Amino acid sequence: MMRIIISGTILGIITGMLLFLVLYFIDIMTDIGLVNLLINIDFIYSGDVPAILEFGLHIITSIIICIIFKIIYVRAFYLHLKAHVVAAFIFAGLYFLLKALAVEPIQTDSHIGFILWTIFHIGYLQLIHLTYINQWDSILLNKIGGRA
Repeated sequence: MMRIIISGTILGIITGMLLFLVLYFIDIMTDIGLVNLLINIDFIYSGDVPAILEFGLHIITSIIICIIFKIIYVRAFYLHLKAHVVAAFIFAGLYFLLKALAVEPIQTDSHIGFILWTIFHIGYLQLIHLTYINQWDSILLNKIGGRA
C-alpha cells in the first residue's frame, strides 16, 4: 500500500503541475482564464487566500486522484478504463460547477474555455493512464530506492 501512496503522490505532483502549467500557458497566450477556474477556492473560503495555497490545494487534489487511480489499477484493473471515462465526464462538469460556485465571477470564453478545459483534463487522465499501464511509476520508484 505504501508503494501505491508514494507512486500516486509522485505522479499527482507531476501531472498536477503539468496541467497547471499548460493551462497557465494557455491563459498567457489567450487570456481565457482557465487557471483562475482551476485553482479558485473563494466558494470555500471567502477571505484573501494566497495563490500558493490555492496551487497547493490543486496539487493535493491531483495527488488524491492519482492515488485513487493507482488503487483501482492495482486492485480492480477491470474498472480502470471505466473510472477514467467517469472522471472525464466529472472534469467536464466541473467546468460549469466551478464557474457557478465562484463568488467572484470568473470570466472565460464559454465555448473555447470549456473545450480547452475538457481536452487538457482528458490529457491529464491519459497521462495518468499511460504512466500506470507502462509502469513508468514503478521504474521511477525503483530508481529512487523503492523495492520491486
